[in-house]
Amino acid sequence: MYALFAYGFTNRHLDHIVKEYYKDKTTIKNNEADNLLNYNEFIHRCKTRGYEKFALGKLYEIDVTYYSNVNYPSLIAEVKKQIVI
Repeated sequence: MYALFAYGFTNRHLDHIVKEYYKDKTTIKNNEADNLLNYNEFIHRCKTRGYEKFALGKLYEIDVTYYSNVNYPSLIAEVKKQIVI
């Protein structure tokens, strides 16, 4: 997420990237984000806050360097096996 915002690609809620949020303000320029973490702080928080322990279910690690190489039918079949209705 840090890299996406730093390069101008974000649709995050303003409350995540500014210290003061006003309901009527809906957009800002990237250089106005006064609560954006730098890369080192972002990594530090990920490593020290136990984020790796948080899970909602089975973890699927997929190399998406090239999206065209992902076997989507196989992935979808695996996810469907985990869904309990």
